[in-house]
Amino acid sequence: MSANLNAKFDVVVSRIGAPYNLELALGAIVHDGTFFPNRDIIKILDVPQMYIKEQISAQMKEIEQRLLEFRGTTKYNNLEAKTVVLVDDSIATYRCLIISFVVRKTTIG
Repeated sequence: MSANLNAKFDVVVSRIGAPYNLELALGAIVHDGTFFPNRDIIKILDVPQMYIKEQISAQMKEIEQRLLEFRGTTKYNNLEAKTVVLVDDSIATYRCLIISFVVRKTTIG
């Protein structure tokens, strides 16, 4: 998609999937390690904190790898006065897309 738009590709948010159903978001994690939990789902499924910590660690490695692959760096530039296109490849629970809006808003003020 980024090639078609002649734009840079950033991976900002990654889903932390539930045990036995990775498509169900326990929350979302962003490039700086901030975790936005879906407390209701975590409570209903009684998900152990150790599982969440392990998944966060794995997703942080994945985010870093993708940033290096797509951008050549893990550093973020100022997004002020830039057009941002938010894309979610699996919008099952909207968690990552919602967090993308929050991160973009707080990144540029």
